[in-house]
Amino acid sequence: MYKDEEIEKFLENLDIVQVIGEYVTLKKTGANYKGFSPFKEERTPSFVVSPTKNIFKDFSTGIGGNAISFYMKINNITFYEAVEELSEKYNVPIKKLNISKKNLLQNEKYYEIMREAQRIFSENILKSEQALKYMENRGFSLEEIKKYGIGFSLDTWDSLLNALKEKGYSEEDMLELGLVRKNDRGNVFDYFRNRIMFPIYNETMKPVGFGGRIIINNDNSPKYLNSPDSKIFKKGNELFGLYNRGENIKKKGLAILMEGYLDVLSAHKNNFPNAVASLGTAFTEGQAKLLKKYTNNIIIAYDNDSAGKEAVLKAADILKKDDFNIRCLSIEGEVKDPDEYLRKYGRKKFLEILKTSKGIFDYLFDEYSKEKYKDRFSFFSNIEDFEKKIMANEWALVNIAGLELKNSKISIKLDKGNVVIIGKNGKKYSGKYFLKNHRISFEIDNLNNLLKKESELSDSDKDFLYDLSNADVITLMDNEQTLYIGVPESNLIFKKINKK
Repeated sequence: MYKDEEIEKFLENLDIVQVIGEYVTLKKTGANYKGFSPFKEERTPSFVVSPTKNIFKDFSTGIGGNAISFYMKINNITFYEAVEELSEKYNVPIKKLNISKKNLLQNEKYYEIMREAQRIFSENILKSEQALKYMENRGFSLEEIKKYGIGFSLDTWDSLLNALKEKGYSEEDMLELGLVRKNDRGNVFDYFRNRIMFPIYNETMKPVGFGGRIIINNDNSPKYLNSPDSKIFKKGNELFGLYNRGENIKKKGLAILMEGYLDVLSAHKNNFPNAVASLGTAFTEGQAKLLKKYTNNIIIAYDNDSAGKEAVLKAADILKKDDFNIRCLSIEGEVKDPDEYLRKYGRKKFLEILKTSKGIFDYLFDEYSKEKYKDRFSFFSNIEDFEKKIMANEWALVNIAGLELKNSKISIKLDKGNVVIIGKNGKKYSGKYFLKNHRISFEIDNLNNLLKKESELSDSDKDFLYDLSNADVITLMDNEQTLYIGVPESNLIFKKINKK
């Protein structure tokens, strides 16, 4: 086990070019290194390593990450195996967490108590007609209830407390795990009462907590109640639905990030086992780092309401810091969340909307240019705020009238539907652009030819044009004379050119 800060230091001390260079022939081009993809056959090199950012990006497959994730992928090994091998191979030390034998034994005792609590909850639901009926109405059969370990906490003050005491477990341990609480008068009572119980496992399939959903909504009790943090459970570092070290996520090549327990379980039973959810909290950096061990690709499938859309922006901000490839699912109509959509329309329709998920920039542009945000992007107070929200380090802001690269003579001009790229020798390469609903689409037939003419271009020119050719999004903002060119994980030549 390693602390996050130790992993960060480890990556800083690793030479990413050296690590990847053992598997990929890299050629220096400007500030970056380029080569052919090791994951897919290709004729034109699209694999980029940025030593300044300490990341790589394979544009042909969408795979990206750091030296550890590359080594994991290329050798098909786990995160911890990769760290240990890289540490030994390149003589880069890393400090492991010092967990004493006593603490290990104590933790195992905690896991044992949680397993027993889950067994009790699982027995309870089989005896509760009300709880079974609730789950039936949510689309879960008895077999599925048993499969996912779903249980029920009785509407009593001490049934779990007494049942665990009979097994010889102490109140002190139960209090530590958040299974019981103590009031000001010193009375101990069950924390979860009259709730559907969803067991929370860590990535090694050990039970660490519970999420409880109340059956009958009322104003006095929260709809969901989650286990508090304990010595074996940190909400911000765990994800619901992440089983067996992300095996299902690795197989699918991506994770689907949802909001609730039932969203995830509905997805799993419809053969989307790569769905996960944060645990009653906003998505955290710790959860992002956990996902990073298993994939670089995320589809955010949050609830179809204003709170869900706000949460998308916050989650995307965190995910972008770890260089994830982010897409977002748009659930239209009156359906409020993935669980309801799956119950109403089924797996096939859900798969269809997954395939039409949008890149983060397009999603946000679409959502916040709708009627309710018609007043010049009221969600964003100004253009600078918009740029900040979209992660300005990955979006080039350029003037629509023309662009001239720093220290070069290459320029791009947009005029009357034509794109003109002017090389440093003055030679022009023409194409077309189309404007529709504030979207600009480039069609530059000669772009690849221009890239090949090395004598005409500096390294910085070629880097920029390569990035442009791989742009995910080119968008005209409102009536502003401004273009946003989205080039994920690229080493952009510049960030911003002010309008003249």
